[in-house]
Parts: sequence; structure tokens; C-alpha cells
Amino acid sequence: MTRSRFLKLTREAALSLTAVVGAISVVVMLLSFAFGVHPLLFKSGSMEPTISTGDLSIARTIKAPELHIGDIVSVREPHQDRVTHRVVDVQGTGATRQVTLKGDANRVIDPAVYNVKDAERVLFTVPKAGYAVAWFSHAPGSFVLAAYVALLLLLIAQRSPTSNSGGFRSADEETGGGAGAPDSVTALDPPEGAAPVEPEPGRKVGAKGKRKRVGRDKAVATGSVLAFVAVSAIGWMQSTTAAWVDSAGVSNVTFSAAAQFDTTAPTTTVSQSPVANGAGWNNANVTLTFSPTDPAGGSGVQKVEFRTSLNGGALSAYTTLTVAPYTATISSEGTTVVEYRATDNAGNVETPNKSRTVKLDKTNPAATIAFPSANNDFNSATKWGTNCKNSGGTSIAGWCGTRTDSLSGVASITYEISKVVTSGGARSYWDAATSTFVASPVTGIPASSSVANGWVVPMAYGTTDANGIGKPFSARIILTITDVAGNVVTVTGTYSP
Repeated sequence: MTRSRFLKLTREAALSLTAVVGAISVVVMLLSFAFGVHPLLFKSGSMEPTISTGDLSIARTIKAPELHIGDIVSVREPHQDRVTHRVVDVQGTGATRQVTLKGDANRVIDPAVYNVKDAERVLFTVPKAGYAVAWFSHAPGSFVLAAYVALLLLLIAQRSPTSNSGGFRSADEETGGGAGAPDSVTALDPPEGAAPVEPEPGRKVGAKGKRKRVGRDKAVATGSVLAFVAVSAIGWMQSTTAAWVDSAGVSNVTFSAAAQFDTTAPTTTVSQSPVANGAGWNNANVTLTFSPTDPAGGSGVQKVEFRTSLNGGALSAYTTLTVAPYTATISSEGTTVVEYRATDNAGNVETPNKSRTVKLDKTNPAATIAFPSANNDFNSATKWGTNCKNSGGTSIAGWCGTRTDSLSGVASITYEISKVVTSGGARSYWDAATSTFVASPVTGIPASSSVANGWVVPMAYGTTDANGIGKPFSARIILTITDVAGNVVTVTGTYSP
């Protein structure tokens, strides 16, 4: 086979292949417009092993009432990102359905419930074809396609006719036979006045042959144009993005050949301000700062989500944070469990959720002085000896009451008892260790009482008298109560004759 013949056959094959590819591209485009068929390029592994990263799926738009559990569908999230996961629940009636989805590779269902009137159901998948489409959709693949189309158009331009009847040069003519070369050209129409030239033995020339030759050239020319349409259809301009992508829950990332596929989820740490005390409690609002990290070479963090459960209750819906610093304020009193996770730009979700427990008590504890409850109780020897109880439940003389804290609990309670002997006189302080009043302030710890949450300070009635029974005086008791969270309150009772 001569070199010119080989080039001619190669050119014919390239043009014919282009015609076929172009025709297929147009058919796919027509199917998309007529039947709602769309390609889905998967850039995450949330549907593995059913559909892997880089796979290309073909999906068809269907109405919401046609959705069934087990279908793999592509829908829009409330913030307009696309997610392609498996249907695990369908609720609702009429034209709209509430659809719950879950990625096959995910441990938990998607947090959002999608209200849809239609969705794109996956028909079939071509493994790893997404890589090829993505490559040809961006430089340098787009330039390769453009160069290929330009070459095809150049080849067509070289196929120039040799006569008005539409004949074409033979292979020998293309080699440029000069003077003395054998006359191997077969003329379809002889010059005027010349004798008809007989075709070479075994070579048939006629109107049918001319039509076939011209028809084939029209086909390849049309195919080249269709191929150019196909190039445009897949978006060879650099600014093109994949319109249909799986985001494993969240997507806002261009699917491009220049990007590395990211299959590793980010990891998140959390810090707390103010820090909890030694008992694990706070007495002021707590700010949590989430610090997500995506591995080197990854797609980067897209968002952080958190949800809360108060005092063992149900978890709330996720709150989404998209701008750093990612912070959350805990202001509800009680025990709050905060679950959090990060998602990267490739749609990889941190699993399982991490958690932080925040214990918050902003309310002061409370205390009462049950006895003496009034001045006449304080000055009554009879009442003084019967109204308080020790830990065994026996009535004793003394001061008593209760202390409570409904959240973190009471950590400590102290008392200070003082008296003024005469008006304007010096104040003295009760010292339980010596059972006497002394000049300097003394702080004591009440004993436990059999009364619920009770406290008691034993003291004989005669001790309260400045110079013996019958000579009352002014007295004051100050209680200081601290709860486990560090809230402090004081309760004061003053009694006069």
C-alpha cells in the first residue's frame, strides 16, 4: 500500500468515526431535552460500593409520586446544592413528597428532609467515565478536542473536486505524477471532442459511483460539524462546571480534571470558653469554637454542623456554620450534649459525629432560716428547744433551715452568728468550738439535719442571753451558700427583743 493510499484511508476512518461520535452526541442531547435524561458525575464516595468516585451515571427526571424506597435519586438541597443518594423513606401525598435519603457509604441518614415535586432517578452507571468527561471538559482535554476538530475540517478542505461533475482526485494524482508518468487517472467525463476513455480493468465508474462518493463526503462533513457540536455540548471552555454532581450531602465544588479527587473526611477539634471548673460545670454562657482540618491536598472545609440535646432530650436539627471562626453559644441551663461534624468541599462528611458535653448552671442556690422564724421565736425558751432536729431526727436547741440547688447542687454552706449586747455596743461572734461568743468573726459549718436539705447549728438557749435568761439581745445569722457551678448567695436573718 502506497503512502498516499494509507493517508487517504486514515483520513476516511477519522472522518467516519467523527460522524458516528457526532451523531451519538446529538442523540444524547435530544434524549436529554425530550425525556429529561441527564448525566451525573460523581465526585465523592458517599454511594460506594454501588457508585464510586469518578463514575458517570445517566438519570431521568421523574415525578415525586413515582419515587420508591431503594431508588437512587438526585435532588437539590434547600441551599441549592445537589445530592445523589438512596431513598430510605417517602412521605406525603399529592404532587409533593418528603424524601429522606442516605448515602450507601454513610453511617447516618442525611440530616435534611427534601420536599420535592420531581427528582432525577439513576438508570445506569458507567464506571470511571466521569474522569474522562471531566478531563475533556477542561484544559488540556478541551484543547485536544478543539485541535481534533480543526484537523478534521482541514482534511475536508483538502478533498477538492477535479471537475464540475463532482469527481475527486485519485491517489495517483495526489502524488503529483509529472511528465512521463503513466496516465493512470480515470476521467469521469472526457474533454470535449475527445474519445471516451475506457476505465481501467476492474474499476467501475458511473453516476452511482459519483453519488456514493459525494454522499460519503457529505456524511463526513456533517459528522465533523456534529463533533464540533459535541465538543461544545460537553463544555470545553475552561469556565464550564459540572452541573450534575453528587456531593455526599453538600456540594459547591467544580468537578474538574485539574482537581484531585478527595475521599478523606476532615477532622474537627473543639475548644470551650470559659473552661469548666474542676467539677465540670460553668456558671456563665459557654462559647464553643470548632476547628476543622482537611488533610493536605484535600478539597478544603466547606462547613461545620452541630446539633444539641438538653438534659437527655431529643437531638435538635443541625445548625450549619459556613464561615470561620465556627462558633456556637450554649446558654441553656442543664446538661447539653453537642454533636458536631465537618464536611469538606468534596462532600466527605466526618463520621461518626464527635460530641462535647457542657454543664451550665447560672442560677444561685437558695437557703431558708426555718428557726427562729420571728423575733418572738428567738426570745422564747420553749420554742428554742423544740423546733430544730439533728441528723437522727431528735429535736435540739439551735438555729436551723434548708439549702437547695436544683441544677449543679450545693457544694458548701457556712454561717456566722453574732450579737450586740447593748445598743451601740461591740458585736461578738459565736465560736462553736468553745461554745462562747468571742470578739473576732468566726465562720462555722452547719451540721446536717434530718429535714430534707436541712442544716442545723446547735446552741443552748441560755447561751444567747447576755447576762442569763430573761435579758434578750439583738442577734444576726449570715448564711453563705455555694453551688457546684460556683454560684454564691448569702441569706441574712436579724432578730431583736
